Amino acid sequence: MRHAQNIAVALVIVALVPAIAQCDDSLRKQGDTSYAAKNYKQAISQYTKAIQQDDTDHRSYYWRGQAHEQLKEYGSASADFSKAALLQPTNANYQNELAWLLATAPSALHRDGRRAVATATKACELTELKNAMYLDTLAAAFAEAGDFVKARQYQLDAWKLCEEKHKEDFQSRLVLYRADKPYRQGVVSSDYYRRQGDKSCTARDYGQAIAHYKKAIEQDSKDHSSFFWRGYCNDKTQEYTRASSDYAQAVSLQPDNPLYLNGFAWFLATNPSAQHRDGNRALAAATKACTITSFNNALYVDTLAATYAEVGNFAKARQYQLDAWKLCDKKDSEDFYSRLFLFRANRPYRQQMVISVSGPVYFDNRTNETLTIDCRYYIDRFGKTERPNASWRLRPGFSGYLQLDGERVVARSFHYTMKSSGGSSEWKSLNGAFDADGDLYLPITGGDLLTASRDTTPSSGTTTRRSYRTPPTGVDSEATQRAILKILGAGLANEFAKDQDQKEGLLAALFSVGARAGRDNLIESALRDVFPDLDEFEIRSVRLVASLYVDGKLSLENLGKEAAKQEIIAALKREDPSLGTSAQVVDFLYDLGRARADQKRRN
Repeated sequence: MRHAQNIAVALVIVALVPAIAQCDDSLRKQGDTSYAAKNYKQAISQYTKAIQQDDTDHRSYYWRGQAHEQLKEYGSASADFSKAALLQPTNANYQNELAWLLATAPSALHRDGRRAVATATKACELTELKNAMYLDTLAAAFAEAGDFVKARQYQLDAWKLCEEKHKEDFQSRLVLYRADKPYRQGVVSSDYYRRQGDKSCTARDYGQAIAHYKKAIEQDSKDHSSFFWRGYCNDKTQEYTRASSDYAQAVSLQPDNPLYLNGFAWFLATNPSAQHRDGNRALAAATKACTITSFNNALYVDTLAATYAEVGNFAKARQYQLDAWKLCDKKDSEDFYSRLFLFRANRPYRQQMVISVSGPVYFDNRTNETLTIDCRYYIDRFGKTERPNASWRLRPGFSGYLQLDGERVVARSFHYTMKSSGGSSEWKSLNGAFDADGDLYLPITGGDLLTASRDTTPSSGTTTRRSYRTPPTGVDSEATQRAILKILGAGLANEFAKDQDQKEGLLAALFSVGARAGRDNLIESALRDVFPDLDEFEIRSVRLVASLYVDGKLSLENLGKEAAKQEIIAALKREDPSLGTSAQVVDFLYDLGRARADQKRRN
């Protein structure tokens, strides 16, 4: 019934097909009128009378077949289409309708894949493979015959040729054939419902998505994608028992699908409800997902870190979280690094967790000046805003907790103005200020005195007593000079890499990559000699800034000392906000920049 949607089509064909003298045209026209009015039984009666007058009236056979098909009388429809095609073997439309019924009839009794392929092929040959509808039928015929390779090939050809209004319909069948499934008339496939579910899920209409996925699963109990995404939607709506069941079913159907393994592992490791967490099971699934993807997927490695935290192995959690942070997109960097703070504090991550806790406010004055801290306000552990009229004087080298009326100030965030001998300073925002001991830790260095107001916001932590912090000891000047010479020497490897970039071939590319890796290793080695207390992430951040000098992307030429340090602080804060407050790191990079400028002048 692909070309029988309204009587207009019928009338066009009436105009194109010459009248047969023996046929009573009035009976045929009456049948056309009844068919257009969807009075199919009456149309069948009228077409039958026309055929009784002329049993070669192919057009009446064809439209009676259409009326039978509308009434789901597929046997009668098939007989009429066959008779019309026999009477008019060069009529591509008759061949096509017969092939479509033989390929897509809902009842297996009326389908015949091999005959459908032969008939559809004839229709396409008559039109030189240029009719989108006929190619669509040929694809359906091949699918019914079990040849999904050809089904996909011809369906794609049909999709390219068809009108825009048919694109979605043709695409839906292509999706079916890619899943090695044939098409059936009148049957809404699981793929249709799944696509509807995907659209609703993307729009965050999770209730509607769940309903669509349910229908898809009713059509196909092995639709692993619908199970997984229904689990995701149930997770989002906090239907955790249902989510767990759906995730498990998806993994059962596709045990080597890393997306499903990762989603289930994340659910088991980070669910807010202890009832639905299972650290060991999560660890097994996350490890498998990472192994399948060679530990190169940032999201999967992030999940693996969360599973290790859930089972209490925080050393592994920190290791893999740092790896995930290195792999992740820039937009995910802050989120990934916030979990690293959490794992450093030996705390697992929970879904929907706001990594924001309260802790004692701890100041560490690393400058040579006496500072005055005037509290503007702070947010206490209960979320209440406190505005005490309080000030604290911090002598040089002071390191300790702020107190009010003999009690430590415990806050989620602390907002203040600092005064030094140079006057009052306004500071910018500092995030992630909780350290591994759970203190709202605020180190003040000489570099900070160059900047303005700071609002500190907690990130993560527990509240254990600090025992490791010692006053800053300064940097060995000889070690600094050796490190600077080492980094400047890394410039030779950089120049070699640039030279190889100009050449073609795999060998040159390998040399270039190797030279840059050697440069980075040399710089990081030099930095560890000078800053043994910095962790791997901090060393990497400083190295990225130092590399700007080596690559010639950052220069302190024509800049005064203060302007140069501001440039360095800005570059550091782009990599790690906390490093911008380290006077030792800023001073080292300043000396490196001047040494690089001198080197360029000598050359």
